[in-house]
Amino acid sequence: MVRQELEKLIHKTIPSLESMAGHSKLVPVYLSDKVCQDVTFRIAAVDVSQHIGSPIAHTHTHDTPEIYLAISEQEGDIVFELNLDGESFLVESPAAIYIPAGLPHSFRTLTAKNEPCFFLGIFLDYVKGASSCIN
Repeated sequence: MVRQELEKLIHKTIPSLESMAGHSKLVPVYLSDKVCQDVTFRIAAVDVSQHIGSPIAHTHTHDTPEIYLAISEQEGDIVFELNLDGESFLVESPAAIYIPAGLPHSFRTLTAKNEPCFFLGIFLDYVKGASSCIN
C-alpha cells in the first residue's frame, strides 16, 4: 500500500456523538462504520466520573447483544450498580459484562476514583457486508 492509502487507516476525528436507546444525552462513539466501513459494531466510552450517583442510561433494551468493560488500574476504582432484568448487582472494576439482546438493563455509577474514568460499551448492532476502509 502507498502512504496515502495507509494514512486513511488513521482516524483522528473521534468521537462522533450518537443517539442511543435509554440514554438522555448523546453518546461519544469512538469506532463505528462512520470511521471504517468494515466495522460491524460500535465502541462507545463514557466518563463515569461525571455521572456519580446518576444513571448512565435508564433501563432499556437492545435488539442485539452488548459488551461493557469497566477498566481500571486498581480493583474497585469504579463501583457501579448494575440492574439486569430487575435484579440489582454491585460491580467493581475491572469487570466485563455481557448483555444478551432484549435483556432490560441499566447502570448507575457509585464511585469513580480517577478523573476521567472510562466505561466502554461495545454494541454489536451493525450487520454489513464487507467493504473497504480505504476511500
